[in-house]
Amino acid sequence: MNGLQDVDGLSECIGRAIQDHLARLNINITWPQLDSLDHPILRVEAFLEEADANHATRAQSERVASRTVDLASMRTPAPTQSPMPVDSKDYEEASSMDESNPRDDPHPSGQHSSETRRKGTGGLRVSQNQFSFQEDLTEHQRQMQVDSRSFPKRKKVASDKFVFQPSTLDKLIIGIWEQVHSTLNLDPKAIFEQFQVSPNGSSMGMVQQTQTGEPSATITTSNTKSESFSQMNVFCRKVTQASRVCRSIEMIVQARWVELFEEQVQYRSQLRPELSTTKHRKAVFMEACQDFDWSEKELRNKMAIWRGYKEVKDAAGWAALVFAGMGIYRFCKYRVGFDKDAMRRLRNLRKRLEVAADTLHPHWRQLLSIVGESQTLEYPGHPHDWVVFEDGSDPVPLRQTYLLHDPYFAFEHIDESIIDESVWGCDDPRWTPQSNAIARPG
Repeated sequence: MNGLQDVDGLSECIGRAIQDHLARLNINITWPQLDSLDHPILRVEAFLEEADANHATRAQSERVASRTVDLASMRTPAPTQSPMPVDSKDYEEASSMDESNPRDDPHPSGQHSSETRRKGTGGLRVSQNQFSFQEDLTEHQRQMQVDSRSFPKRKKVASDKFVFQPSTLDKLIIGIWEQVHSTLNLDPKAIFEQFQVSPNGSSMGMVQQTQTGEPSATITTSNTKSESFSQMNVFCRKVTQASRVCRSIEMIVQARWVELFEEQVQYRSQLRPELSTTKHRKAVFMEACQDFDWSEKELRNKMAIWRGYKEVKDAAGWAALVFAGMGIYRFCKYRVGFDKDAMRRLRNLRKRLEVAADTLHPHWRQLLSIVGESQTLEYPGHPHDWVVFEDGSDPVPLRQTYLLHDPYFAFEHIDESIIDESVWGCDDPRWTPQSNAIARPG
């Protein structure tokens, strides 16, 4: 059985070598006699015999390998060709040869069926001239990125230029200054006293504006469509301002609650010093969960954000919480850049924020009365009456900086410039005529 497998392996090796060699040649030119044959084949047989050709009594040769190669497909290439007719014909020719020489084949006839299981040869051939094509991969090439969760989109080309992006702390500081210099009304009396909620004889209710010297604007759900658009704009603006004030009050109260939480833990630790601070903190926390009617997880998550509000207040003062935009929530929740350098920057801004808040929004400290803080302005007057410092030092009055040069120095802020009419007349010397871009002289 091992000998037959060796013979089969030799036949397959010889057949593949012949096919590979003939595939690289043009057999029509090499063998012109193929044109006279309808179905040409090439039969190759290998015999085992004595090397001495002059031996008088020659021993019977034994065929150790036999292979037939179909040349029809090589002569006339076809797209596809079934190997079944070739194999059956080869099998018949091999069987007839084996029957004519039964004594030359030392193997049983059944073993020749495995030799005829040959692989069919297709009509397609690999071209000799193979050109290598290289794709031009440039840095500006755009590709399609496919995501199973969305439709295919063009992949964004990464820019070589570095674009500076403000940090989370910078966004927080920018938002605070924008709110300070905005037209935000932080007078709680002027906001909340102008609205009144009263029943309307039905389950809908009515929100109306109290008499404050302005025309009464009554908004009801039944006649909303009949109200003018301008009145609705005014009403929506006032509600938005009230919501903004409520958001500031919310952060103030939450920051104060964190302070009272820590004070309660310290108070209980002094009453019962035999217990650890961790146990006292846990007891106070569970008491707060019962009062809030929240789960431990919910209160713990909210408390982490509220603690961030308290840390911002300790560094930048109450003004940072009152005028903070929506960015303070992300800053305190994810605490990106929430480090010592950030707290140092906020401490340096504390006095400048208070000066701007006291001079531009005189009523903002009335919101602090909710948590028991003083309502007295520390830096009243005009915004330019005070000199601030980058290191966070206490601001000084502007007049004090000139007393060294003139002890009787005095100044007054004016909204418009005063022109010396004796010199310039009624014309402003700073005024220049606007250039006409359409018609120019000359």
